[in-house]
Amino acid sequence: MEALAITPNGSTLVGMMQQNLAQDTKKYLRIITIDIATGLTHEYAYKLTDGSSVSDILAINDHEFLVDERDGAGLGDGTPAKVKKLYKINLTGATDIKGVAALTTTNLSGITLVQKTEFLNVVAVLNANGVSAVNVPAKLEGVAFGPDMVIKGVNKHTLFIVNDNDFLSSVNGVNNPNQFFVFAVDESDLFGYAPQKIRNEDNKDD
Repeated sequence: MEALAITPNGSTLVGMMQQNLAQDTKKYLRIITIDIATGLTHEYAYKLTDGSSVSDILAINDHEFLVDERDGAGLGDGTPAKVKKLYKINLTGATDIKGVAALTTTNLSGITLVQKTEFLNVVAVLNANGVSAVNVPAKLEGVAFGPDMVIKGVNKHTLFIVNDNDFLSSVNGVNNPNQFFVFAVDESDLFGYAPQKIRNEDNKDD
């Protein structure tokens, strides 16, 4: 289980497999939700689009998430990066597959998959901003929201994406470098966004 998130209201822990389980059809991954108070669980099926694995999941609200879908190409692999994308997903309406032992071609026809739409093509946007595909890290694996910012009078959400550095021995004289890529996101593109609650010193939610 590579990806973990908690819903902004703090009620649900969400985990996602990096790749399909051994008994499941290739490209079909499982998402599990756990009610923190009761331990009640649900499972849902997610299908990879063009990546080979999922590295992170980030909660937008209690039912929508951003999923980091990628391949293994890019800086550290020695090949140009191809697939580094964020997909916006919605668990609402997906079939609860808890108790389904294996996702096979036989039973998949009766399962409603998690809805997903492409949200951000990271390679394309970085290319357009002067970062060549060979310099996009192969393992972009961390995704988080940062503070909101006002840019040219417009409020924007910030989205941070960071690489896992275990492929990189040295880049430009820096050993095992991490790179953070920061994107500004229009509020209209994240309709329903709920910021994570922060616990202060008095254990009160902010």
